Amino acid sequence: MIRRGRLVLLSGVVLLLTTLGIYVLLSRTSTTSFTVQQSLATFTEKGVTVEVVVEKDQTGQTWLAGTFTPTQPRFHLYSMDLPRKGSGGVGRPTLLEVIAPPDLRPIGPLQADQPVQDLYFDVLQRSFPVYPDGAVTVRLPIEKPDRPAITIELAITYMACSDTTCLPPVENKPVSVTLFGRRE
Repeated sequence: MIRRGRLVLLSGVVLLLTTLGIYVLLSRTSTTSFTVQQSLATFTEKGVTVEVVVEKDQTGQTWLAGTFTPTQPRFHLYSMDLPRKGSGGVGRPTLLEVIAPPDLRPIGPLQADQPVQDLYFDVLQRSFPVYPDGAVTVRLPIEKPDRPAITIELAITYMACSDTTCLPPVENKPVSVTLFGRRE
């Protein structure tokens, strides 16, 4: 009886590992591709160039995307999951938010194209969630209003740092853009 129990347990472990392996393989090979539909805004401030565009994925879903690129090598941006005022007041999250109008609705959470890494600073005795050095794109799935054009208000937040220095943050920077919807 014990032998049969071990066999069932071993079979379950093998099935679990096989399923996990297939999931990892599929997640590495199936990537979403995006096509830029409209360029909305570009600016450089406090060591980061930000480009905001409207994209569509292969399923036809519309995305509001912001690419944040540090202007200096070996600088990174903080994760969108960092608290709004940082961790212990240090750092700022990378955010792209729709402020107005109310009928431009996000239909899902903000997503990043880079993995989050924990970066430990001895002097602060603390780890911070950051993206790898270089550019990161955050995307927000949206449902566009059924109008030919709409003015939208965005708020953009970020902070760039290297291993030795941080640049001042940009917090809730207002950006007003015109988003083109359906064509009449």
